[in-house]
Amino acid sequence: MRLMHQFAFIVATLINLPVVSSADPVVVVADSLIAGSQQPRVAVDERGLVYITFGAVDDVYFCKSVDKGQSFSEPTKVGRLEKLALGMRRGPRIVVSENSLVISAIGHASGNLVAWRSDDGGDSWSGPIQINDVEQSAREGLHGMASGPEGLLFCTWLDLRSGGTEIFGSRSEDDGKTWTSNRSVYASPSGTVCECCHPSVVIGRDQQIHVMWRNVLDGNRDMYLAHSEDRGDSFETANKLGLGSWPLNACPMDGGE
Repeated sequence: MRLMHQFAFIVATLINLPVVSSADPVVVVADSLIAGSQQPRVAVDERGLVYITFGAVDDVYFCKSVDKGQSFSEPTKVGRLEKLALGMRRGPRIVVSENSLVISAIGHASGNLVAWRSDDGGDSWSGPIQINDVEQSAREGLHGMASGPEGLLFCTWLDLRSGGTEIFGSRSEDDGKTWTSNRSVYASPSGTVCECCHPSVVIGRDQQIHVMWRNVLDGNRDMYLAHSEDRGDSFETANKLGLGSWPLNACPMDGGE
């Protein structure tokens, strides 16, 4: 599979370029270069530089564009995790902060969520540093990460430390150098949130943190949202999104964006 059409659309939308047509795709990486590339993620900084991460087998890769998505550098390997979590919304995440790039990923073999950091635009990487503070608690392999003002990052994931699937999170206040002890974002009264739907997170200009996930309550698989006004130290009562409910005795495998 060539990672091209989805990036062409995302990049063009983010930086106000015309969407390239299927007749002239932007090829980020072809199978002939790295076989099995999948689960791409993109971040764009204020200068219009485009940063991409993706996984292939057990390796996490990175590449970038300095011409607003018209061409991309040859991918470089960021790191390797045994049984890298890939597929069905799993895979590495990337954010750009004021002073660094940060890529996060989960290895199924360890069950841990880790992050790498670059201070030089992706030319070199340090890490990985482990984010979950209970071993193997992130083994489901689904997570999200976001950046905000003043070096604030927040990572959230499906956590299994208590038996049922809960939403946990951790904050970095120094562009990904260090991460706080883990915080519970939400524990469902049913004993579990949706077991295979990824959570997502955004950080506002006011540094409020908003986390979204799919819940399991009374047989319904609805999207819920919780926000924090204290940079992720605590989260207010979660609220269901939408007016109706979706009764489903199965996992949709999609946590939304």
